[in-house]
Amino acid sequence: MFVDGGAGSNPNLSGLSVKGRKMFNFLQGAEGGNEGVNIHVIAQSTGMSIPEVLAASEELITPGLIYTTVDDETFAILSY
Repeated sequence: MFVDGGAGSNPNLSGLSVKGRKMFNFLQGAEGGNEGVNIHVIAQSTGMSIPEVLAASEELITPGLIYTTVDDETFAILSY
């Protein structure tokens, strides 16, 4: 599924908080593949707390930018 113009384009992140953009950018560069990245790894890698990661994840899930994978604490970015 292509959103915002298809493969290779970046989604519009202008409405996101700083922490939402930080998490999105981290996931975009992460090597989690289809299994995604656990919130503890995201928190440690970005310097965010677990509650901050959870809040950012909700902010990113709502517009469909990321999704949960193997459990409710592991996230992957949707391909654009």
